[in-house]
Formats: sequence, structure tokens, C-alpha cells
Amino acid sequence: MLISFLEQEATLKSLSHSQMLEIETAFTLYLLRAISFREAYRRCDMILDEDQEYLKVTIKSKLSKMIEDADCNTIFKPAILRLINGDDVGFRLFNMPTTRTKRIIKQNNDILQESLKRVAYPIDQIGPKHIEKLENKYLEIVKPHAYYYVSRYARFLTMGDSGTTIDDLSRDLIILALRSMRQYYPWRKGLHLANTMRQTITNRGRGMITYSVAGVRQRLVMDEHRGVMVNRESSTGFEIASNWRGWADDPSRMHPLQSKIAFIAKGKGPEAKVAQFILSPEDQDQFCNWLEQVSPVTKGSEDLSAAVKKSGYPYASLLAKFLNLPKPDVKSTLIKLQSLVA
Repeated sequence: MLISFLEQEATLKSLSHSQMLEIETAFTLYLLRAISFREAYRRCDMILDEDQEYLKVTIKSKLSKMIEDADCNTIFKPAILRLINGDDVGFRLFNMPTTRTKRIIKQNNDILQESLKRVAYPIDQIGPKHIEKLENKYLEIVKPHAYYYVSRYARFLTMGDSGTTIDDLSRDLIILALRSMRQYYPWRKGLHLANTMRQTITNRGRGMITYSVAGVRQRLVMDEHRGVMVNRESSTGFEIASNWRGWADDPSRMHPLQSKIAFIAKGKGPEAKVAQFILSPEDQDQFCNWLEQVSPVTKGSEDLSAAVKKSGYPYASLLAKFLNLPKPDVKSTLIKLQSLVA
């Protein structure tokens, strides 16, 4: 089924039939969350010949686009999951042959069955109509969080003659939340899915602010020699602005920071468990669900930090109890990780 998505890129048509089947297999497994992005790309890379090295960039780009593509998430993914369960209704509705997909399922039945077991809805319900109903429901749930976040933290981006309104920024975040929902459908539902969408809004909102205030995009900068502000868009201020480094954090700094935390997570002991928790949105969602049982006042919290604040308990104490680790070890690990951010 994914062959129709892959063949949208004309350059991939130069691959042989067997190569396209292997690439379609890797894409299918990645779409169904049976393997990681890295593993999917590795499998594709392995089947390329030396004179096809130029296709690596195309394949990586297609993998990234697939996880955001509406058809792949709302049509292809439910249809393939139902076919694994023996129901070809999705293929029949869209008049698509099942031969290639059945071959992929047969060759990778074990890991695809595991993916099927994680489906959170009745398998005979999932599909475009079902996800459309869920979209309307969950977008209404998370829409207030998008407007709150923009009004609270990003209102300054709408000031002056920017031509951008709070509604504009909020809609952008809501669209990203919708994309996130489609990506995790049909494996998450209820509060778990709502929290995933809220976390997407929060994360993307932070990224939007960081990007907007980065030094290279600031209109007014300080002339360090004269001690006055200059407009980087004016002819007199251009030279000063081009040599000015600014005071905003570089967004690219987050990648090495995440790499450091990932390195700690590969180790053993309390430090590794805490780092693994920080890197895992799924564990954080489970923590929020668990915290609702411990402290019912946290129900409906926007994200993890809001839930901890509502509970009134120290974060280290709650995390130690959730991970079943000694409180001193968790506290010292959190201090260590905070020092990486500082």
C-alpha cells in the first residue's frame, strides 16, 4: 500500500522491484511503530548499490515526511493494521491490491503482531471515519491549552507590526497537535492521547519562542561601541548587526544536551533510570496517570510540571516513588541533569 506514497518521489523509481519491496517493508514497519527511524533508515541503506548513494537523502526525507503525511496515518496505517488482523476492508474501499502488503506481513509477522496488540481501540473500528471523530473530540480538549500557552508566553510575538495574531500562533500549535495525534493513533487514547497533544503544543511552543528570539532574527541590537540600539534592517546598522552574536540561546544547543542525557540513559543504576524517564514521553504520561491516583487534584493537568505543581509534593520525592528508587539518588541525579542545562 505504501508503494503509492514512495513512488511520488520520481527518483526512487530507478530502484529495482526487489529493492522497492525492501524499502516498502522498512517504511511499513516504521509507520506501524514496529521499528525505529534509525533502524528503518539502516535497512534502506543496506539495499542500495554504490551508484545509488545519492538516494540516501531522498529516503531519509521520505521517512520524515511519511510520519506527518495525512494519508499514511489516517488511511494506510489503519488499513494495514486491519489486514494483519485478516480484514482487507481498507484495501477494498480504496481499490488497492493486498499482495505486496500481505507478503510484508508474512515476512515480519512476529513484530507486526506485537504492534497489533498495542492498538488501543477495537480493531474493527479504526479507520478514517473513526479518527475524524477523535480529531473533533481531542482538538476541543487541547485547544484551550494552545491559546493559554500563546497568551501566557508568546504574546510578545504578536506585538508591533508583526502582522501575527494570537489566533494565528494558536492555530499553528493546534495543527501540530493534530499531526501528533495522527502519529500516535491508534495506540494511545483517553488522557494519554490528550497529554501527548498538550505536550506537543508545549514543546513546539518553546521551540517557536526560542527560534523567534535567536540573535540572528532580532531586529534591534546593541552597538557595543556606542552603547545605543540600532536597527539591523537599516544600512547603518547592518554591519554592526552582522557581527553581533546576541544573547539568546542557540536552538542547536539542545541536540548535544539531549545526547548527553541519552549517554547517561545507556548506563546503569538510578542515574540511568532517571535519564531514561526524562527522554521517554510514554513514561512521563504514565507518571501523570499514576500521580492522578496519588493526588486527584492533578487530574486534567496540562503537562508533567503542572501536575507536580498541583500535587504540592517535591518532584524528587514523587519521581523516586514512581521509579522505586532512593530519594537521595533521584535528587542528586536531577541536580546533575539540571547542571547540564545551566
